[in-house]
Amino acid sequence: MLQDRPAGSTTYSGYLISVVLGMAFYFLVFGSDVLNPTHIAWLSQGDTAQAYLGWIFFRNSPWSFPVLGLTPHFGMEVSNAIVYSDSNPLLAVIFKLFNSYLPSDFQYFGMWLLLCCILQATFAWKIISNYSDSMILKVAGVLLLMFIPAWINRIYHINLMANFFILAAVFITISPRYRYNAISWGLLICSSILVHLYLSVMVCAFWGCVMLVNIINNRKLVLRVVLFQMLPIIVISAMLAYVFGYLSVSHGVAGQGFGAYRANLLSPFLANGWSLIINTHSYLPTEGEGFNFIGLGVIFLALINIINIYKSITISNFKKQLPILIAVICLFIYSLSNQIGIGPYTLHYPLPDFILRLCAMFRASGRFFWPVTYLFIVYLIVLTIKNNSREVSCYLLAFCAFVQIVDTSNGWSMIHKKYTTNEQSNWTPHLTSEFWANAANKYSNIRWVPFDNSSENYWKELSFYASKANKATNAVYMARFDTIKAGQMNKDVLESLLDGKYKKDTIYVMDKDWSSLITIQPYDLYAKIDGVYILAPGYGPCAQCQIIYQKRLIEKSFDFSQQGKNSLLLADGWSIPEVWGVWSSGKQATIMLPLNAGSHKITLKYNPFISSKSPVQHVVIKSQGITIANFKSSDGAGSSQEIALPDELTEGHKTISLHFEFQDAITPINAGLGPDTRMLAIGIKSISVE
Repeated sequence: MLQDRPAGSTTYSGYLISVVLGMAFYFLVFGSDVLNPTHIAWLSQGDTAQAYLGWIFFRNSPWSFPVLGLTPHFGMEVSNAIVYSDSNPLLAVIFKLFNSYLPSDFQYFGMWLLLCCILQATFAWKIISNYSDSMILKVAGVLLLMFIPAWINRIYHINLMANFFILAAVFITISPRYRYNAISWGLLICSSILVHLYLSVMVCAFWGCVMLVNIINNRKLVLRVVLFQMLPIIVISAMLAYVFGYLSVSHGVAGQGFGAYRANLLSPFLANGWSLIINTHSYLPTEGEGFNFIGLGVIFLALINIINIYKSITISNFKKQLPILIAVICLFIYSLSNQIGIGPYTLHYPLPDFILRLCAMFRASGRFFWPVTYLFIVYLIVLTIKNNSREVSCYLLAFCAFVQIVDTSNGWSMIHKKYTTNEQSNWTPHLTSEFWANAANKYSNIRWVPFDNSSENYWKELSFYASKANKATNAVYMARFDTIKAGQMNKDVLESLLDGKYKKDTIYVMDKDWSSLITIQPYDLYAKIDGVYILAPGYGPCAQCQIIYQKRLIEKSFDFSQQGKNSLLLADGWSIPEVWGVWSSGKQATIMLPLNAGSHKITLKYNPFISSKSPVQHVVIKSQGITIANFKSSDGAGSSQEIALPDELTEGHKTISLHFEFQDAITPINAGLGPDTRMLAIGIKSISVE
């Protein structure tokens, strides 16, 4: 276990060396190009694009009070706050204060990355300084704690590069001088909340364990600890969470994926291309969030200390490091989830539904393995220092640090190559027509239909286009969004398109030709351009457009397979269409259907999701609050259900909204049928309207 020595104070020279190490690491791994605040090309992919676009919409939004972080144009009806675009809320608010002085293409993420590297090195230095005053040992220890593949790989989710919060929590926990210091913990917890909630929870795990042990050891001081050490931090943290917008999402904070985005018990040895020698890979694609390869240098250090590890496992050592031990056990167990991956195998244990709902808030449980990795490396470094002479310790740690750097270069050298480029920004490679520039002056909104929180290749381009034109858009990608608002938005928009009562100040963009379903008004443009279909009310002639003349047919049968052209009607609660049809995904779902004159019934062809743990699927269908169907199914594939439509729902209406409720929905992973984390109930093949 970690053995406390008198806490070594870090001198000015120590801080300087750690800063130099952090900067050297930054330029070696990430290069210098990303530091240019006007260079945004490197941010144009995936989660980094989400972070940059969230910042751009936030900086162009008016200030809001008391919630500072709102971004009303980023998502339109489902807009929330900057915390849900992972745009680093702390820096976003700071730089927004100087918005009028910043260039239009401004990014602070390169500066943030440099700061993360410096603070990572600084806190690593401070941790090793607790156990040695040797310059060589501290440098080697810092390098081992810097060249961690799981950390470096988070460049693609740049807010999570702030792993220094974890090291800071470890430093406070192992340092008697700071362990019970409420100000230190308060600053660390509050600042981490303003960066990323996952990191804040990891910090709070250490803090909570320290407070728990403090209370156990000083039972007479319970009231004092709770009132003067814990309560102020909890209150201030809650206030910051509210002000920065964590409560801007009412429904949908819990996401799908807990149990899939896990760490595998073999994660420390699964290199995923990050080793020159070890050629191992994760067993499931969803285990990417649990990527925690420790590196060959750390593996060597563990093998060197294998006897020391055995000798250090004593009751007295456990008692001395009880806060760390409790925190490590809790974080390790959570990182594995209740679907424990052991190589290619999975061991499942059940959890109550309310626990699963809480866990779904932090579904990427594999990330909680990071503190375990850091503590394991610190533990090995301490064992090496404690059980060897200074000279031998220096040789061993220097050798392992060298091996770690060289071995992991297979991964970080690719990152260096990717980000050291002088390519110009090309955020809209598909939207090349002059139409978009002209349309920017005519419309207030750019709406992707239907909203799906990431419209394949086009969400980024449309969102960037909207940000440049200072328009509102729902072509966005957010970490969390209000699912009820999203469902209502899709329902309202689809109904307006089917009825021909869509808004005239909005461009509607779609990835399929749905002209046979939409009621297009005279003088409105419906055309294909740059690979997408657009409905531009009152636009006029368009030389660049491929005009599509509507053949309005009220269909009677709607196919929801990949080959069908009716996925537009899936308003909310459905998965991606497959070859045979489309699965529901959640406890509720909505479909919009066009109606013929005299429509009186619908026929639903579907597959219920049946398993040993869900032998029956109970389905309730409502429309305008009226229950029109209530049935159970256990027949498996090829089921059919006829549903009568009351006259009050059809007379005078061009559309009908079908709201499904699935009380027996279950995830395949919980049913023991694979890693799928969607909550399934029925799969719709087709619906006929007669």
